[in-house]
Amino acid sequence: MKGTLRIIILLLILDIVGGVAFWFGYTSMQDKKNEEIELRKQLVEENDKGKKLIALQRTLTSLTKEHSELSEFLYDQSEEGQLAFVLGVEHLGTSTSGALVETTSFSLGTDEPPGFRGNFTLRGTWGEVFHFLRLLEEFPSNLMIMRFDVRNSQSDKKWTGSVNVNLNSLKTSK
Repeated sequence: MKGTLRIIILLLILDIVGGVAFWFGYTSMQDKKNEEIELRKQLVEENDKGKKLIALQRTLTSLTKEHSELSEFLYDQSEEGQLAFVLGVEHLGTSTSGALVETTSFSLGTDEPPGFRGNFTLRGTWGEVFHFLRLLEEFPSNLMIMRFDVRNSQSDKKWTGSVNVNLNSLKTSK
């Protein structure tokens, strides 16, 4: 009976040790499972970020061409940019429409976004003045005609007047 009691106690101790071992293994596996779930979530988030980055890179690549085409219609704030704008407007006059166009005042605005402000005088036949106005309206930029004023001179059948414009399509200076 003493031997049987020892075997029962030994088996009971082995059962307790085995139960503790199984409990420890189960909790370790649960921790690893929770860690796996967390890593899978991070993997999905990183995969989504990668897809968004690839989409942004494709968009950036496709917009590079349009940006280069669009940038030719934008003016910078440098003296060269201001001169190019004035020459562009005056070029719409004599060489294109036939009207004589001269710059009377020109300034760089300080508002946001910055822009050019220009006053121009013009002189020509009604057809030339009207053609100049049409070309000015189609000027390839964000040009707003603030005032257009012409008068007819009966003595030589020429029209004289002035036009005030604002140009708001500018590159910011760096």
